[in-house]
Amino acid sequence: MTTARSARRWGLRALAPTVGAGLALAFPAVNAWWLAWLGLVPLLLLLALAGSSREAVWRSWLAASGFFLALHHWLLPHLGVFVLPAGAVIGAAWVPFGLAAHRLLRGPFSARQAGMALIVLPSVWLTIEALRSWKYLGGTWGLLGLSQWQVQPVLAVASLGGVWLISFLLV
Repeated sequence: MTTARSARRWGLRALAPTVGAGLALAFPAVNAWWLAWLGLVPLLLLLALAGSSREAVWRSWLAASGFFLALHHWLLPHLGVFVLPAGAVIGAAWVPFGLAAHRLLRGPFSARQAGMALIVLPSVWLTIEALRSWKYLGGTWGLLGLSQWQVQPVLAVASLGGVWLISFLLV
């Protein structure tokens, strides 16, 4: 592999945690709720352009680590140096989503792939959130739908399917 290609790959990997951290800005501390509607687009582009499944795993894992570390910034004083390993462990949660996105969004892109992506990707995301919301796996902190806590029209949708439907629609 050429040095330029390797540098590009590592540059895109370095961008992934920033993309994840940007999505965390949608949550109440900053409350840029509108970012939840757009925040996954850069991640989906990074995953679609990943040259291999292995690269998609790296990018989704790094993005999730950036997201969870930014979202749970308040843990830093309590965990100290262990905050990075904790972020790395919980970052593994997005790997199935990253693999599904890479598989469905890589080129050449067709209408069939787009249709499948509109159903499969939100379903995979929702499954991950449901598993992660179990109290022994971290609880309900960081469910994407929770970022919409003050948006009245979106809260009307929550009356039909709760935070789960909101997360599904956001993805």
